[in-house]
Amino acid sequence: METGSVGGGPPDTANETKERSESTVSDGTRPNARKRTVQHKFDHTELYHQVSCESSLGCLEDRYEIFREVGRGQFASVLIAKDKHFEDRFVAIKKISKNGFMMRAATNFMEEAEIMKKLDHPNICRLHETYDSNKTLYIVMEYLEGGEVFERMEEEDGCVDERTCSHIIGQTASAIAFAHKRNISHRDLKPENICFVSRDPDDHTVKVIDWGLAFHLQGAAKMSSSVGTSTYAAPEVLDADEKSVYEKECDLWSLGVVTYVMLSGMPPFSGTHNSQMRKMKWERYDLKRGPWAKISSDAKHFIKGLLKSRPRQRMPIDRVLEHNWLASASFMKAAPPEIGREVFANLKHFRQTSALYSVCAAAVARHLDHSCLEDIHKVFVGLDENKDGVLTIDEIKRGFETFGEVADLGELKETFALLDLDGNGSIDYTEFCAAGIGDFVAQQDHALWAAFKVFDVDDDDGYITREEFEQVINKLDTRQEWNPEVRQEWDHLFAQHGKISFHEWRKMVRSHALGNIPLDECSPFISKADAAEKENVSEDSGRQIYASLHKFHKLQTRGSLLAQDASSCCAGGVMGSVCVVL
Repeated sequence: METGSVGGGPPDTANETKERSESTVSDGTRPNARKRTVQHKFDHTELYHQVSCESSLGCLEDRYEIFREVGRGQFASVLIAKDKHFEDRFVAIKKISKNGFMMRAATNFMEEAEIMKKLDHPNICRLHETYDSNKTLYIVMEYLEGGEVFERMEEEDGCVDERTCSHIIGQTASAIAFAHKRNISHRDLKPENICFVSRDPDDHTVKVIDWGLAFHLQGAAKMSSSVGTSTYAAPEVLDADEKSVYEKECDLWSLGVVTYVMLSGMPPFSGTHNSQMRKMKWERYDLKRGPWAKISSDAKHFIKGLLKSRPRQRMPIDRVLEHNWLASASFMKAAPPEIGREVFANLKHFRQTSALYSVCAAAVARHLDHSCLEDIHKVFVGLDENKDGVLTIDEIKRGFETFGEVADLGELKETFALLDLDGNGSIDYTEFCAAGIGDFVAQQDHALWAAFKVFDVDDDDGYITREEFEQVINKLDTRQEWNPEVRQEWDHLFAQHGKISFHEWRKMVRSHALGNIPLDECSPFISKADAAEKENVSEDSGRQIYASLHKFHKLQTRGSLLAQDASSCCAGGVMGSVCVVL
């Protein structure tokens, strides 16, 4: 499986009684994996219409130039594509046919997209948009150029050094913990589904991909399908049938197997299916011979805590995150202190921005990728003491104290409440980035365009109407939903023309970023004469704005988010009619 690629099959639906007609468990061999087939009932028509109603209607080829196919599964192919409108910008695209039998697979992949929308975490691959034509479904995702952990293992004699392994497993565990708290189980965790964000061999930042077999446990829905890759699947998953169910602990077993394979280059259980099942249930695997002589006792204790045949005996995910083996490893180099100070100064400034700008900033930040967010990513991870992928008010408070931007309790609570756009009591990754990145948000034309297209949903005509904005804002998972302040600001924007163009949108966002200028003190609109003139001045003006706004520019370091300009952020922008993923 290739970077950003689809797994062994399509995802399960929200109810096991509506699963696809064939669920498979592959044995993990490459490239031609053997599969064991389990029969299920599946009512695909009703569910397909439910999930496809939010898909984009634009033409994918209008935005992206397909470079090549990099992977193919049973139900989908994976493509690498270049954004036609921005230099050096790439995305990964899953392509699923909706003809005949494949319609059921398309339905399941839309379930995958719905799950990915709920997973806003620094170590989970981002969904950008979906395109839905009569014959084909496309899922556009972040392109992770570093490739799979599996590929890196092959390049390094089949295994990974212990320090690097603990770094990777720590990030993966954080992603799984985040999903589990939202009652989502991945069900296909393996080195092929963990990807490096960068080709830099010293950058070990990874993201979990391929949520195609993920399951959202909600209501009466239960997991009972035998899915995934047999080398990494838990015994209760391999033994599953329609009469038995299993829980999220199946991911903990898989995490233990991934750790074992990364450290030794060999699976812990081998042989025939029956022989493998016996060894798994008796927990018989080698931790003494070969490479294990040089592996620490903490690493072995970590593996033993996860490879328990009884799910309830496995180390809980919160204890996984606290384990000595992960705690003793530095997850990444800390962000420079001056970056931290600037981020927290931006957080304080965010309190003064309008509700409309906060919504727009979140939309922009959602479409920036790792190359743009590298330093703020380090700040976020450094603050996230329990590694659960969100920040509490206490973690934000310690951040203010660490970086010298001391806030009194009232100011702190007010800042926290404004940062918590969805009102869930914690600061999610995108919320933190939207506020902490400050003026840099306004400089990313590709992300501004992506955010603009979030609202241009009805006819993809290059304008946002009042009706389109209200339609989208009511779907956003945020407390700012069409409140009086947002309505007043937006009414002002529509007062003259009834709709706004991208140029007007960009001017509004940049005006706010410049210094929180009230909308009644600047006009985002241009006359026809101005429109004819704008192209002549945009390049020089853009350079001047970039220079004046980019406070971090003088702080550039190798790998800094500020070393990236608007043209160098791979696979961040999403074009065409956009499925809302804030």
